[in-house]
Amino acid sequence: MQKLQALTAYLLAQNLVDREAMDASAEEGRLIVATRHTEEGLQLGFWKYQGWLSFERYRQSPTLLMAHVMAWLAENDGDRDGLEPPHLDADDNAQGAADVDLMIEFMEPILVVPDPDGPFQLLGQRWGLGEFDLWVAESVEVFHDADRPD
Repeated sequence: MQKLQALTAYLLAQNLVDREAMDASAEEGRLIVATRHTEEGLQLGFWKYQGWLSFERYRQSPTLLMAHVMAWLAENDGDRDGLEPPHLDADDNAQGAADVDLMIEFMEPILVVPDPDGPFQLLGQRWGLGEFDLWVAESVEVFHDADRPD
């Protein structure tokens, strides 16, 4: 839920709405098992969830809110292939403000590193939660001797 927490902190820092008028939650989480060994640790898989942000009495331009969200996503969650686009609903109220609900689908890796005091056992050793860069090749070229000109 790190991405949702980071986006929430970013939006609060923009002073778009009072802290008391904003709520964030994660719903409909799914665990995707996709184990991958690396030199630094192990990727167990991913947590895919819907992040919900609710703004009560929002008085700014809805386009401003959308621009902030899209800018944050571009800088902090650029690889969104396979994720639903953000969805925004706004209900005007009588005081010239709106109640806004924003849904953003996120996917975050679950990474573990070897740790002799780690909380769980897997593959004959102890592991703890960790973070590391996970590099995935986007393309590969394979050559065979028959493909080379003499």
